[in-house]
Amino acid sequence: MTYTLAEVFSDGNPYLESLGVVVLEYGEGRASMALQLRAEFMNSWHVAHGGISMTLLDVAMGLAARTAVPDARSSATVDMSTSFLRPAGKNGDTVIARGRVYHRSTTMCFCDAELWNGDLLVAKAMGSFKAIKRIDIAKKMVHESLAKKNELNMEHTIKLGTWEALHVDAALIRNEVFVLEQQVPAELELDDMDVLCVHAVAYDAVGVPLATGRLLPDGHIGRMAVRKNGRGQGVGGAVLRELMAAARERGDHTVALNAQTHAAAFYRAHGFAQEGNEFMEANIAHIHMRATLE
Repeated sequence: MTYTLAEVFSDGNPYLESLGVVVLEYGEGRASMALQLRAEFMNSWHVAHGGISMTLLDVAMGLAARTAVPDARSSATVDMSTSFLRPAGKNGDTVIARGRVYHRSTTMCFCDAELWNGDLLVAKAMGSFKAIKRIDIAKKMVHESLAKKNELNMEHTIKLGTWEALHVDAALIRNEVFVLEQQVPAELELDDMDVLCVHAVAYDAVGVPLATGRLLPDGHIGRMAVRKNGRGQGVGGAVLRELMAAARERGDHTVALNAQTHAAAFYRAHGFAQEGNEFMEANIAHIHMRATLE
């Protein structure tokens, strides 16, 4: 079975159409595609240019990532490495790229792919991909449009709830800030404590999630994250205050957190004081801080 590019890319893909790519497999964390090499794909050695190989490997992994995450409508390449084992082929040869997801978190997929010319393995690749939901893309476009016109209502709403209720938006923010921006390994970002925590997510006036944080059973606050388009609006402070209020209401007398050192002044402004020396966590400098709840 084959798929047309229109079936796979709802908005079209002019680049792949110009190459003549045919999608052979698409679903359940796997994808494969074929391309017949043409004269214009050749380099000065009269074999397929490496860029053609990388394109096929990249798209095969990206499509595989999209199918591995429920409701995903697109994917973005975060990083990719390629090993060229031999020339991909000559004019008239057909090459096939096969990609798969071998591990994933909420929206991050870790993939590998192989490029074959008949029985010959000609290239291999590994990459990290972020699956993107169409609703998130639409909300972001609305948000950016309003911001450019200075019509954005800076008021925000904050929801407190369980991981089950808020995990989609909380994980989106955390992946964007910690994994993509700060390069924290995806496997460290999500943990078994999430289901035990009280979570907070802040939304702007059109419902775009901007910031999040969590309160652990032992009174620690963590995973404080604000997306780039929400910074400078006081939304991080609002999330922190909500989590502190939740701790106070359940009877906690103090709250503690491991603050990234560059953000220490922010936490001091909310009543936190440093305890102990600086330490490293996920290759980022932190300090332990505590605040008394009145």
